[in-house]
Amino acid sequence: MKAPTQARRSEETAETFLEADEQERTLRALDALLEGDEAEQQETFAFLKESLEKAEVLRRFDEVRARIREHTAGFSEAEIAAEVAAARAELPD
Repeated sequence: MKAPTQARRSEETAETFLEADEQERTLRALDALLEGDEAEQQETFAFLKESLEKAEVLRRFDEVRARIREHTAGFSEAEIAAEVAAARAELPD
């Protein structure tokens, strides 16, 4: 069974993964959008788009992990380990 800390981490949302530094950069980027020239605005928009894409990927990853947990909830650790071993045995060397 997984440690409780790992279980809590798997339930965190994508927002949790944004570091404080990245949050600060995002706020500064929003300010730059309002006050910057066109070149600064384009650079800022690219940064914000990348940040949003990262957050979306993390959100979708969280959803997939939740679905996996739901699907495997009825299986024991031994059953899951056996399935993983069988799948690995099918992989080419």
